[in-house]
Amino acid sequence: MKALSETWFADGYIDFELKKYTLLAYLQEIHRQFNENKLYPQLADIIFHYNNLVAFRENKKYLQEQFPKKLTGIQIEKLQVLYEQLIEDDELMQELEEIINYATQEIRQTISSGTEIYEFVEEKLVIYPVGIVPLDSHEGYFFLSSGHYSDTRVYQYRLSILKNTTRNTAASAPNTSTAGRATSSTPTRI
Repeated sequence: MKALSETWFADGYIDFELKKYTLLAYLQEIHRQFNENKLYPQLADIIFHYNNLVAFRENKKYLQEQFPKKLTGIQIEKLQVLYEQLIEDDELMQELEEIINYATQEIRQTISSGTEIYEFVEEKLVIYPVGIVPLDSHEGYFFLSSGHYSDTRVYQYRLSILKNTTRNTAASAPNTSTAGRATSSTPTRI
């Protein structure tokens, strides 16, 4: 599948028809993948392109607002001051704006069809464990690694929790008489 570049809408010759057909060819391939229920990496890629277009539009709008403006009049009825933009968009920027508006509309529709598939799969998905499963799912191993518990009270508190939750005999419980840092890296069965 041919991927779009990050700045596909501004690369090369900026022409609405050219960019429109480039986008439509890309979206046609995305829809083909969605029809086969293949969401990765197409859905993430199309969301990236949508966010990129929206960010470009917002940054352009912010930049236009920061340019100086010329006072043209005052409307006393509405208590407004009217300004005129000193710098207007040229043909190139208007063409780019038209491309971005069209692309965001088309991409938004594609994202909605992809998210429908994603939500359907998420509803129906059930994950079962594979391999050896313990009879009691609350049993397992607790690892104490050196350097994580420098405070003796925290270490002893965690060990007392282990003793209270264990089903094993007192002989298999961890030793709480050691002071200082936890240096054991052997698993303790709980």
